[in-house]
Amino acid sequence: NAKTRVLPNVGSSQPTRAMDATDATCKDVAAVPKPSGNAESLGRSDSLQAVLRWHEQGQKRLSIGLELECYLPDLGALIDRLLPVDDVQELYALVAKELSKRVLQDEHRCRTSRCVSADACDWGRLWTATADGSIQPEGKNPFPVELVSKRMSFDDLDVTLFCDMTSALRLAPLRAATNESTGLHVHIGRYPGFFSVEEVAAILKVYLRFESAINTLLLPVTRQRNRFCRDFREVLARAQGLEGDEEKLLATIDAAVKGIQKMSPKVRSACVDGCVASVSKGDLMTALLGEGGLWRLKSPIETLDLEADGRPMLLPAGLTLK
Repeated sequence: NAKTRVLPNVGSSQPTRAMDATDATCKDVAAVPKPSGNAESLGRSDSLQAVLRWHEQGQKRLSIGLELECYLPDLGALIDRLLPVDDVQELYALVAKELSKRVLQDEHRCRTSRCVSADACDWGRLWTATADGSIQPEGKNPFPVELVSKRMSFDDLDVTLFCDMTSALRLAPLRAATNESTGLHVHIGRYPGFFSVEEVAAILKVYLRFESAINTLLLPVTRQRNRFCRDFREVLARAQGLEGDEEKLLATIDAAVKGIQKMSPKVRSACVDGCVASVSKGDLMTALLGEGGLWRLKSPIETLDLEADGRPMLLPAGLTLK
C-alpha cells in the first residue's frame, strides 16, 4: 500500500516527472496479461493495475539477499574451553555449526538447504557467518557476527528459513543481540542475469527523486552521517560536479545510458570484464581517488586501448581500477 501511495501515477497517461525514468522498464508491464477477477470493477485505476502487474512479475523475476549484523554477548558460552582455536575463522565456523544444528531440526518444513557455512566460497548458495568491521559489540566476552543469507526468492520457503534463522540466533548458547552499530541490509537483484542498463538508470532516477523521503522513513539518526550511508545524490553530484542541480543530475544519467547504448558489444564487454589501456602517469594521478585499497576515477580520463590498435577510449568517473 505504501508503494502505491508513493508512486500513484505509474502507467497513467500523465506520469510524474520522477516516473519518466521508468518508461523503459514499463514495456514489460504492458506485455503482462491483466490479472483476472474484478480488478476494474473495484474501481482500480490503470496506474494501480500497472503497479500490481509489475509486482506480480517482480516476485518471479527478482532475487533478494540479506545481511544480519549482530554480536554474541558471551563467546565463552559457545566455546568449549578445552577446544584449541587457531584463528578467528574457526570461531565463525563454530557459530555456523551451532546455527546449522538449530535450524536443521526443522528441515522437514523446507525443501531448501538449511546448512550454515563460514566459507566465503558458499556465498550465494548457503547462509554464511562472517566478520563485519562496523559492529561494536557489548558484553564481557563479545564476538561480532554478520550472517549473510543465501540468494533467496520471494517465496514461503525462504521466508520460513529466514524466520527460523533469526529465532536460532536468539536462543542459547548464541543469544545474539543488537545495538545502534548493527543493521539489516537488504539487497535486491535479478537472478540469473541482472537488470538492463535502462532499468538501472530508471531505478537510480526514481531513487534520487525520493531519497530524502526514504531516509526520513528508514535511516536512523545515528546512521544519517555515517560514511556507509552517504546520500547517493550527494556522492553522484560531487563526482559529476553538479551539486545542487537535480535536473542536470538526471540528465547526466540519461546521457550515460545513451552512451552505453551506442557502445559495441566488444566495448561493453571490456567495461564489464576490464580492459588493457595506457595513460600518462600525470593524467592518472590527477584522475584517481583512493579509498583504502580501492581506487576509483574521480573524473573521466582518456586512454589508449591497447587491444584495438591504440584507439582512444574514454573511461568514465567512478570506474574501479585494479
